[in-house]
Amino acid sequence: MLSPLEALSIASAIIQIIDFGCKLVSQTQEIYHSASGATKDNVTSAEIVKDINALNKELKNKDRTFQRLSLDDIALGKLVDSCEHEAKALRHLLGELEIPPDAKKWDSFRVAFRSARKKGMVKDIETRLLKLQKQIDSRLQLMMKRVSDPLANPPDLVWLVINSLLFACV
Repeated sequence: MLSPLEALSIASAIIQIIDFGCKLVSQTQEIYHSASGATKDNVTSAEIVKDINALNKELKNKDRTFQRLSLDDIALGKLVDSCEHEAKALRHLLGELEIPPDAKKWDSFRVAFRSARKKGMVKDIETRLLKLQKQIDSRLQLMMKRVSDPLANPPDLVWLVINSLLFACV
């Protein structure tokens, strides 16, 4: 005979299995019927990754002709590199969670199951990207403050002399 606590434990486990199965079937249908072959959450994450890559490209391609990299620029570059690394990892992970347009329902089920297993990994990367975004925003605000108040950050005298010599030779 089962004790009430054992019966409750078994019932709880059965309910969790049924709940997981229902979520899996629902996600399978969402993937199978979607135009992109992915869940709405994964499509949104992929769009964010594309935007991050575009922003990073702009920050990296900033014209630095005759400019010396400040400590802020170097710190921002490191943050951008970290952001690119995380975005690349997320893009790779999301690529594994898509199906081709001609996929069968079984493929949708496998991707739904894989999505359920890797949901935590996706959330972890998204959390790290959010932290990087906050830090980049803070760094850019500090840089803008320094640009708007030139007396707070006087230029290096040696750099002024070198810059003057370069432009005098031209």
